[in-house]
Amino acid sequence: IMYDIDRDCRMILKTLAKRDNLSCCDIALLLSIDELNVADKLFYLFSNDFIETDSNIKPGEPIGLKIPFSISVKGRACLEYIFKDSWRFRIPVIISIIAIIISIISLRLSI
Repeated sequence: IMYDIDRDCRMILKTLAKRDNLSCCDIALLLSIDELNVADKLFYLFSNDFIETDSNIKPGEPIGLKIPFSISVKGRACLEYIFKDSWRFRIPVIISIIAIIISIISLRLSI
């Protein structure tokens, strides 16, 4: 599964994972992002089923600034994938840093 979302969308999903039923205005206030930018990101997330709402709007329809959203099952799966994928790239970096530290210590001890 490949999830193509940007940093702002990830931050919105993480915020909705921590707190349920947040509106566009609430998210903009919590993340210090412009409401119109948040509205665009929410529209994208809602249209792709990463978030859901109890309102009677359907994906692809315009959304209001006061409509509460919550993260969907697909949104939670996306966050888990991003978390696991980021660790997959961090482990080699951590191993490289440890190898550099060991080589510096062994060089220091040999002098």
